[in-house]
Amino acid sequence: MAVASSSSLPLAHAGGRVWTCYFSPTTKDLFGVSMVNSTDGWIVGDDGTILHWDGVRWTAFPSPTTEDLRGIYMFNSTYGWAVGLNGVTIRWNGTAWENVNSGTTQNLLAIAATAPLIPSYYAVGALGMLWWNETSEAWEPQTLPTSGPFRAITMYYNIFWIPFPGRFEIIMDGWCVGSSGKMLHWDGDWTRVIGPTTAELNAVSRVSSNDVWVAGSS
Repeated sequence: MAVASSSSLPLAHAGGRVWTCYFSPTTKDLFGVSMVNSTDGWIVGDDGTILHWDGVRWTAFPSPTTEDLRGIYMFNSTYGWAVGLNGVTIRWNGTAWENVNSGTTQNLLAIAATAPLIPSYYAVGALGMLWWNETSEAWEPQTLPTSGPFRAITMYYNIFWIPFPGRFEIIMDGWCVGSSGKMLHWDGDWTRVIGPTTAELNAVSRVSSNDVWVAGSS
């Protein structure tokens, strides 16, 4: 699924090899998309715009905010988060979206969660990084080896059983990218990684532990 930052462009879906345009029920600019499955997806955008996909069409969904939303990550059909400008964070509880105080007024541009096991949510933006503490039900600023702003993040956490020599292996693998080519890697702790560019980095996608792609401005 693709979204555009121009209200003149429709939503698009690649059903195999061909992209198909779908009607958008809003003229607001759209910035973030997260699909749970083929019949459950979400898009967020300017002025608190939220759209929901039911497998047939996109429809406008009630939003608890009028702030511009920039990023969204759905862990499953009953739990997800979206973030945006002026520190807005909203949470999906399975029935409705609700406002949650982030503790900051800095712009938040992206959010991700460790998957596919127990979700641990991280939000990034102008100030740096926030982590959602499930126990205290609060966003907590993270100490990082370099300052932001950061524009994109991807997280992965899983446990595998290795038959020989008979043990569990834990994989913790996350990446965060942002201004001036800044890159951070997570393996339980965040460390600075010196990349091959000083360009503004806007997106990151993880295929595996040794296959990660980053895109940015020229």
